[in-house]
Amino acid sequence: TAAHMLLNPVLLLPGMLLLEAYRSKHGDVLRENWRALMVIAAFNGIQISLNNCSLVHIEVSLNQVIRATMPVAVALLELLRGSPPPLAHMPVLVAIAVGVMLVVYQTSAQSNEWLGILFVTSSVSLQAAQMSFAGSLLSVKLDSMQMTFY
Repeated sequence: TAAHMLLNPVLLLPGMLLLEAYRSKHGDVLRENWRALMVIAAFNGIQISLNNCSLVHIEVSLNQVIRATMPVAVALLELLRGSPPPLAHMPVLVAIAVGVMLVVYQTSAQSNEWLGILFVTSSVSLQAAQMSFAGSLLSVKLDSMQMTFY
């Protein structure tokens, strides 16, 4: 996991340095948003650690079933923050989450490992919070390449 997280900036560095649109904004983004980027990075590191810890206690399929609730968790957080997604999106979010759960669910994966379930649920909650609050923490809108790089 650590190698994967370090590989993203290494692979994206040439694009960030060679493309004028990114190179010209890089210093400003870091100067103005370093605190927010550190908070987002801390949330990301903690949620990855919690998810990895859950895999010690539960099978991957159960982990994936619980993680499939991520879009619904983000929508609920946005609802609590006062900017709910359009009502028409909710059935689609639930259908996608249930569909993923049905695809990865295995009856042999049933387990009473509550610690693993607690870890993965905490991971999902933190990642949903990270996704929900990232936009309001940052003073500038970053595209997906910049978010992955930082």
